[in-house]
Amino acid sequence: MTQATENPIADFISSVHLGPSQNHKQLTLWPLIRTRVASGIPYICLGEAFDSGAAQIDEINGGSVPHVALVNRGSVSVLVLFGEEIVGAKQNRVANASFLVAPKSRVVLDVSCVEQGRWSPRPSASFSTGEQVLSSSLRRGMARRVSRSRSAGRGFDANQAAVWDGVSKRVEGMRSPSKTGAYRDYARSLGADLQEMARYFQPIEGQVGFVAVRGDRVDGVEAVGDPAVYAAVHDRLLRAYTIDAIDGTHAESAPGQGVEFLAPEDFLRTIASSAFERSPSLGQGTDLRLSGEAVGGCALECGEIVHLMAFSNSTHTVRSGNGELRRGRATGNSSGRIFSRRWWCGQ
Repeated sequence: MTQATENPIADFISSVHLGPSQNHKQLTLWPLIRTRVASGIPYICLGEAFDSGAAQIDEINGGSVPHVALVNRGSVSVLVLFGEEIVGAKQNRVANASFLVAPKSRVVLDVSCVEQGRWSPRPSASFSTGEQVLSSSLRRGMARRVSRSRSAGRGFDANQAAVWDGVSKRVEGMRSPSKTGAYRDYARSLGADLQEMARYFQPIEGQVGFVAVRGDRVDGVEAVGDPAVYAAVHDRLLRAYTIDAIDGTHAESAPGQGVEFLAPEDFLRTIASSAFERSPSLGQGTDLRLSGEAVGGCALECGEIVHLMAFSNSTHTVRSGNGELRRGRATGNSSGRIFSRRWWCGQ
């Protein structure tokens, strides 16, 4: 397995370049293309593991809201994405971080409920994979709270009450109310709009992720280290951003103060140069928490970056591409070129 490096996030960003932008309505995506892939451990997505029968997720001890157990019977590791939904059992949940579960192992995962009005088993006592990853806006709040929990030496606690509050605001806006307050029902109510948006953002060869721009500012970045695994999860990761573009009422708006990135290059450079904190993950790999002022987010590293999710913070100052300290907007030439790590570091 590839050994961990001093800055795996910067190393990953140095291995990608921007593809031609795709846009529809208020959303623009810049695909991240990876032409060289390090030889890390093999892994598959949760959906593939469920389909093959390799993975099973169950309640523990008769049911515990913040925990579920994943058993991997397969021969390769299974990736559970941050915010990925699992449905069934006593109530639907989402993962509080990205986790990698080794072959022939069982791991208790930290999760949050996204179906507040149900605590009763479906016909099957086990979970199945859901259709989406929780919206990028809701995951930002979760990531910040989990980061605080990790910094305090605790688990991957996303503050269940805050998660319920965020989901409830979405569900309350539905034309037909959800009987159990389920995020899944909210997402399905926007199904036609989500399908229409998805037609304009098809994955391309070598893609491992994207930088999302909502309106005129950079919204976030999402990436998976292995192009084959990314292709399998593209639709659900895309949905996390298109749902906020469709339902802007509940999505985080541009910050009233602080940096506002207007170009994907500046955003990626800032991520690459940002400070981060390392701590053991559940299962395989290391959990990384971006801790700089300008950007927030998290990543899972196992020899190299397995999953990265980052966003702009409503903070204060950022260094622009020419080295000038500035507040407000960080601009770039949007040429599709990401400069070298030496250039990012101002060397």
